[in-house]
Amino acid sequence: MEKGSRAEKAGFRAGDVIVKVNGESISDSGDFTHAMHGRKSSTVNVSIIREKKEQTLTLALPERNQSKVLDESYEVPEVDAETLISEAGSELARIAPEMETVLEIRPDLERAKRELRAQQQELRKAMRELQRKLLDEEAQIQKNTKRGLWRPQADI
Repeated sequence: MEKGSRAEKAGFRAGDVIVKVNGESISDSGDFTHAMHGRKSSTVNVSIIREKKEQTLTLALPERNQSKVLDESYEVPEVDAETLISEAGSELARIAPEMETVLEIRPDLERAKRELRAQQQELRKAMRELQRKLLDEEAQIQKNTKRGLWRPQADI
C-alpha cells in the first residue's frame, strides 16, 4: 500500500478483506467498483475482516466531478472470497462443539425453567397465605386489645 494513499489514511492494511461498501455486500472487484460508482457522498464506509473480526473504515473519495473512473489512489486490498469463506468455516468448526453442548443441554434448561416457574407460583401462593394469616392475627390482636383481653407484656 502506498504511503499517504487514501486507503492508508483510512486505516486499511495488507491482508484486510473487504466484505461491504456502504452496507452493500462485496464478493469481487466488480462489486467493489459498482458500489464505488453508486456512492452518494465523498466518503464510503467499508466493512473489512481483519484478524477474524469485522470492522468498518471510512474511505474519503474525491468529488464525483474530479474523477469519472476509480482513481488509482483507492488502492484497497483485494476481496478474497475464498479466504473469507475459509475463515468463516474455521470459526464455525471452532464453535461447533460449544453449539452441540448447548443443543444437548437445552431440554434440561427448559425443564429447569418450567420447574422454577412452578416453584415461583407456589412461593407466591405461600406468601399470600402468610400475609392473610398475619393480617388475621393482627386483626384478632386489635379486637382483643379493645376488649381488654390482651395487653402487651412489659419489659422486665
